[in-house]
Amino acid sequence: MGNTQVNIEELRRGGVVALKKNQFSVWVKTACCNLNAQQVYKLADIADKYGQGIVLFTTRQIPIIPFIDIQDVTEVKRELNEANLELDRCGSRVRNLNVCYQDKICSEAEVNCLSLGEKLEKFFASELLHKIKIGIAGCQRNCTGVRILNDIGFIGRKTGRTQGYAAYVGGRLGLNPFIGVLVAELLSEDESVKLVQNYFDLVVK
Repeated sequence: MGNTQVNIEELRRGGVVALKKNQFSVWVKTACCNLNAQQVYKLADIADKYGQGIVLFTTRQIPIIPFIDIQDVTEVKRELNEANLELDRCGSRVRNLNVCYQDKICSEAEVNCLSLGEKLEKFFASELLHKIKIGIAGCQRNCTGVRILNDIGFIGRKTGRTQGYAAYVGGRLGLNPFIGVLVAELLSEDESVKLVQNYFDLVVK
């Protein structure tokens, strides 16, 4: 495959990002930022076999394997598939979900973020007018930075016996960073999913 601009852009949309000297990094999708032991071993094996033995993790908790030669990309995808892994997507679409720990792991968590994350997974890779990042935090500590790292963010809250999510939209880093705006409080999981769908229908489609 030649290194034309069209080919490079097509690869990037599929999670294969150009570096220098005809090498690429592969951006790996996770299931709500979780990897099982088999998947961790597979990532390490691919990095050793096709790269330089390096696995990086982004601020959004996804693994990236750099220094992959273009002729090895197809084989890397095949091996990832053996461990039920696929590539993240770039471009104007929904990115890998950024999800906090579940409440069985984190003692501070007010909710089980993975439960909502699994419901929001259906939006992954949906094509929109611009890229969309969705994040979920389990409590007010907001360890995943959902108010600044995501276009749509949910923070778990508990009032008495009522659990739910505060929803924020518009957070962004970059040259002109700003904090997401609170748009709803104590949403249920189903209400949170509906908010995301409404956001897509009204704002970014």
